[in-house]
Amino acid sequence: EFRRVLFRAANRCFITLFLTSLMLSSCVEATIGGIATGAFFVERKKSFTASVQDSTIERRINKKYSQEQYKEPLKKLKIHAEEGRVLVRGRVAKQQDATNAVKLAWQVKNVKEVINEIKIGKDNKNLLSDIFIATQVKTRLIFAKNVRAINYNVEVEDRIVYLFGKAESKSEYRRAAKIAARVKGVKRVVSHARVSR
Repeated sequence: EFRRVLFRAANRCFITLFLTSLMLSSCVEATIGGIATGAFFVERKKSFTASVQDSTIERRINKKYSQEQYKEPLKKLKIHAEEGRVLVRGRVAKQQDATNAVKLAWQVKNVKEVINEIKIGKDNKNLLSDIFIATQVKTRLIFAKNVRAINYNVEVEDRIVYLFGKAESKSEYRRAAKIAARVKGVKRVVSHARVSR
């Protein structure tokens, strides 16, 4: 009995150490969503350093956008950082607001690229459609063959789909864009994904 208890304790210790080492070496991003009667759970592994750096970039850009002189015009912009590449999307009233948003993003340390997808004009009236489209695109990418959906971030603005992340190959890059384009209601697809090889 003592040996059995000791073995279980050692086993738990090993599992704990193993999981801890995984967490130290990588950051796991999880997405949970429902499909019909079931659910899906997707894990995306990202180096701890890269994940922290991207989160820091997003936080610092949002902090700049929250400054008193920019707070109102830039409050509806959304930021996503991936390995130092920053996607800025949303709507602003004037061109100068968009220019300021891009300029502020470039001021943040470790930013390698700023992708400007800011629209000028009135607020987006297709919010519900955008949410539906985003869900459909993500779901189809997850179940598509020869597409690593976990490598893609999907953003939708005014029924325009933005793909961001890293494609495993040129064929996957094209396949992911085609899958997104086939979703009902999509105006067009803009892919900012990078091909890893």
